[in-house]
Amino acid sequence: MSASRFRCAACGATFEADVATPYRCPQAALDPEADHVLTPTLDAEGTVWPNGDDPNPFIRYRTLLHAWHRLRAGGGSDDTWCELVTGLDERVAAVDGVGFVVTPTHMTDLAGRSVFKDETGNVAGSHKARHLMGALLHLEVTRLLGGEPDERRLAITSCGNAALAAAVLARASERELDVYVTPKAGHIVLNRLRDLGAAVHFQRRGDESGDPCYRAFRQAVEQGAVPFSVQGPDCSVALDGGRTIAWEFADQLRANDLRVDRVFVQVGGGALATCLVRGFDEAHALGVLESLPRVHAVQARGVSPLVRAWEAIDSASDPAAALRDAARHRSQCMWPWDEIEPSIASAIVDDETYDWHAVIDGMIRSKGDPVAVSEGALRRAHELVTTTLDVNASATATAGVAGAFTMQDHGTSFDGETLAFLLTGVNR
Repeated sequence: MSASRFRCAACGATFEADVATPYRCPQAALDPEADHVLTPTLDAEGTVWPNGDDPNPFIRYRTLLHAWHRLRAGGGSDDTWCELVTGLDERVAAVDGVGFVVTPTHMTDLAGRSVFKDETGNVAGSHKARHLMGALLHLEVTRLLGGEPDERRLAITSCGNAALAAAVLARASERELDVYVTPKAGHIVLNRLRDLGAAVHFQRRGDESGDPCYRAFRQAVEQGAVPFSVQGPDCSVALDGGRTIAWEFADQLRANDLRVDRVFVQVGGGALATCLVRGFDEAHALGVLESLPRVHAVQARGVSPLVRAWEAIDSASDPAAALRDAARHRSQCMWPWDEIEPSIASAIVDDETYDWHAVIDGMIRSKGDPVAVSEGALRRAHELVTTTLDVNASATATAGVAGAFTMQDHGTSFDGETLAFLLTGVNR
């Protein structure tokens, strides 16, 4: 039995490293009311925290990645893994001008003593490529283990960072990509997608509830496309690579002798927050983090489905039990937002928080809670962060700071605490 596996939050189905991880739990189609989300799980017993110094996180933290365990369980060598990652990374750098490297941190006194992890210089300008590199590595490992080369088209729903990351990785791996976007997608993003060879498909809102781009993406997958997205319910393996951000953040905190009391993470679909929760859990279990910080998920007030779900679960006499029940009855607390209001933090305006379960679980266990923030707080945070740190981050990237400001405005004191934030993407 491998130390790494994927497990379903709703039905408990488990997939060890000696089998290919399905993109969706097989029970999802049979039981659509339940939240069949597969998430990576790493056993601390027998696992040793990697102490290497390779600048590429997919090499440095490879022994924690499920894709590495999958390769090893199938008879592949560690050298084969390193060759695979190095080769892909060189092709990514040739396409985008930068490959995967450990991203920096910055210290400041915004909202109290604060540490920022800066993803603006990552591949394609955001954290999204980390998730999708995890998905790409699973495809490549399957090929290396003798599976038929998967030449199906890749598909993603996104109007920004995730689409650009997918297009870079698709180009680097010589795969064809379909991107489902709204007509409001920015010209800079659309032009770059076309330059990278992605096929762009515009989707308009109609009378149906929910995101029309997501519906078109799901239809493409049902017709045979490979889900290459950052939604865990549709592309579970994207949650594998996203954890590298949390692992290297934990290493950076330890190297600077920092104990973080709270972490603020902006939430749209919820994949980043899920990976942060999982990655910090693993770092704590393996002795890298002395304690787990309180997790605060931040959403724009105008579209905040995760906050709505939290209120339903937190009001129960036993929130943990209520969450377990909600995993089997998703529509009780998670459904599409009715009126989508525009926000300067546009990348977190998602109709649903697709990866909501692990985020709420992380907040319950850490004694954290979510924060809904106003447009004024988002603008204030963006201006202060970009001028103080001199970093070209987007309003979405700085939304976590708006969460801290909002809590302070409502009477929370952070005296004596260290806060953590993630600058998730560059301003375009």
